[in-house]
Amino acid sequence: MVLTLWNVRSKCSENPNLIKAYVGLSNVCTFKIHHGGMFTKYTRRRYVGESIDYVDYVDMDVFSVHELDDMLKEIGHINGEPIYYHFLILEIDIDYGLLPLGNDSDVLLLSKHVSNHKDIMVYSEHGTTIVHTYFMSPSKVVLEEINEPISPEPIRESLPV
Repeated sequence: MVLTLWNVRSKCSENPNLIKAYVGLSNVCTFKIHHGGMFTKYTRRRYVGESIDYVDYVDMDVFSVHELDDMLKEIGHINGEPIYYHFLILEIDIDYGLLPLGNDSDVLLLSKHVSNHKDIMVYSEHGTTIVHTYFMSPSKVVLEEINEPISPEPIRESLPV
């Protein structure tokens, strides 16, 4: 079991100076969690109907996606629906910089940004997602099952030698 030190910031507390608070802690950050809302469609995407909570002292060396579930429970979301998480690469707008946060590979990608950015934007969607993620096939692609019997004849005959 790994001991985690993250905590949900009180709504009435002041915003700390994260650079100062995390001096010497290159893999520690704050998640600015946008939750309870939904994304508008691409392009000029926005997240509407949201609440925002901050989770401080997230240590990326021991962080896993399952901790996001715990964070949302502590914030007050307990509904049993699937939750889709995304993070935003801050140098890129939300249409192109929104990436999935659903497995260890995604966490490793996110952790590369923590040394330069101490305030990480995390978004949640409940039930369904309209954001293109690794769960969805690319747009305009249709997967179709073909139910044809397998032919006992060889597909290609061998050539005489």
